Amino acid sequence: MDLKDKVVIVTGGKRIGRIVAQEVATRGADLVLSYRGSRQEAEDTVRDVQARGRRAIAVAADVSKAVDCAALVNAGREALGRIDVLVNMASVYGSTPFDELTEAGWDRDLAINLKSAFLCAKATVPPMRAAGGGRIVNFADWLARSGRPAYKGFSSMRSHPARFSPRRIWIPRKSPPWRRQHLWAAGAARSRLRKRCSR
Repeated sequence: MDLKDKVVIVTGGKRIGRIVAQEVATRGADLVLSYRGSRQEAEDTVRDVQARGRRAIAVAADVSKAVDCAALVNAGREALGRIDVLVNMASVYGSTPFDELTEAGWDRDLAINLKSAFLCAKATVPPMRAAGGGRIVNFADWLARSGRPAYKGFSSMRSHPARFSPRRIWIPRKSPPWRRQHLWAAGAARSRLRKRCSR
């Protein structure tokens, strides 16, 4: 997909989300970035995008709530005129062993790691249809393949995002490969993103 003058929503602006935001800006897209508790990181990412000559806004949103997802999309449309791409990256990453997970903790994590992708898609599909199509990219996680015992809840949530394809809206699931470093190398992540966007 050619991102020139498209508007991209990225949920979550830390770590890989920031790299994704920088890359889509480099490819000519404007950005709507959601954040919940990482305001400073989101504002830093907005400045990164603006430094690349593209428009960007940061919107506070709890994407586990439908009303916040709708407000996020509306803010993007009001500020930037349209929505063409949604990148679902919001997640919480807890290292709680499975035997220690509580029902409340499971519900909280599930709401961010899985439900948020559904709610953001529900809010984004109507403006995409109005524009003639779009893309929704659901990021999974390498932990779903690794089977690391300390992250069983997170792994199961991130391995099965919902998929649907209404009216020229394509929804691939992307699972970045494992790396030894805790943070992704920017060059490697950008290279992978270029390949995804060219499909």
